[in-house]
Amino acid sequence: MSSSVRTCPVPGCHASLGTTRNGNPYLMCPRHYAKLDNAARLKIWRAFGSWQRLERKYLSTLPTLRPPALLEARALAIRTYIDVRDDCVRKASEGEIEQLQVAL
Repeated sequence: MSSSVRTCPVPGCHASLGTTRNGNPYLMCPRHYAKLDNAARLKIWRAFGSWQRLERKYLSTLPTLRPPALLEARALAIRTYIDVRDDCVRKASEGEIEQLQVAL
């Protein structure tokens, strides 16, 4: 089984991502993560944590016993995380050359 290398989600950045001390994946490279303000950092980790808690609950429940509310909550948590992540990627990539070229 081969695992793919995760890279920073900011367009044009190919820095590989590792994991934190407690096993969570880094959400972007240190250079781009440093560009986020504390509120954005807290927001992205909170959204990621919420999604992961629901994902663990989803995976620990037998498929035939999964309540519809859990499926809806999981979908909402994933959608929220993606929205927050995309917002953070935009903030982290502000002013970068590739980002400016896309705008032209």
